[in-house]
Amino acid sequence: RISTADVVSLVFDPRDAQIIYIGTRENGMFKTADGAEHWEQLVFPPIKVYGLALDHGNGDRMYAGGVYGDIAKMYRSDDAGKNWKEIYTEPGAGTVITALGSSPDVPETLYAGTSDGVVIKSTNGGETWKNVLTAGGPVTKILFHRGSPEKVTLLVLDRGVAVSADGGTTWNEYAAGDFLNTNTESVSLQNIATITADPSAANTLS
Repeated sequence: RISTADVVSLVFDPRDAQIIYIGTRENGMFKTADGAEHWEQLVFPPIKVYGLALDHGNGDRMYAGGVYGDIAKMYRSDDAGKNWKEIYTEPGAGTVITALGSSPDVPETLYAGTSDGVVIKSTNGGETWKNVLTAGGPVTKILFHRGSPEKVTLLVLDRGVAVSADGGTTWNEYAAGDFLNTNTESVSLQNIATITADPSAANTLS
């Protein structure tokens, strides 16, 4: 039931904002096609769905990360959630895929982050993956910068952000205090709870 579900991930269809997918902690995945007036539960192997991403060029292709048994896995659907193919399995138990993102400029490019801080990247729609970073904590958000396909920003719980301008080859890490406006003396930023990228300005974060 959607009324009692603990929602942990959400994504909008890039073609139609009335179509929304949500992942829950214990009730699997749901979809609405009418702006959240009505919901249907999708058949999805895990009941714990921590990461969702849609292909920005093809809304029928979607990616989801979940926990099946005690093992974190990722899946891809090419028909809007009707059928799923397993595309990644964590090597050990107890780890959760906490963030998942698909590039708006290069849809075949994906990043995923785990509760252990490991960040992996695929350039072929999830067929193969490689490790690109071990962050200092769980990765909770992955941001892309439209118009700068090689740039990606990660939000790392209780640490700050990590930014790569070269497709994950090198990274710069920033703590919360690094984002303070130096002209605002009364602000004391201890941690970053959430962050978003400006859709039109590649170097602007909020």
